[in-house]
Amino acid sequence: MHDISSPSSTTSLSALFVRLYWLIFGNILLAFMGMMILLHSGGGFFWADIAYGAGLALLVGARWLDVTRLDGLTTEGEPATPAHLRRYVVLTLAVGVPVWGALHGLAALTS
Repeated sequence: MHDISSPSSTTSLSALFVRLYWLIFGNILLAFMGMMILLHSGGGFFWADIAYGAGLALLVGARWLDVTRLDGLTTEGEPATPAHLRRYVVLTLAVGVPVWGALHGLAALTS
């Protein structure tokens, strides 16, 4: 029987939660905040803008934590390197920030 309170299983469980966040759940939450911006902001600043920005920051932070502290893996199961982290940060921000702007543009057009 495996002891769930052992350090390795706790670390593994923590790593699993962090990986699931940056791979799946954080993106779902970000999409939800994007929908809120699109549907309710009318193109102006809205509470969802703060949440969207925090969501981007949390995605980057979760990936940083995964790579630097939790022996992160790539989506293919290989050990993640600082180069993987840099690529993830650049891609996440390069997509997330323009999408945020586009959401505001669409919200202004539809209001």
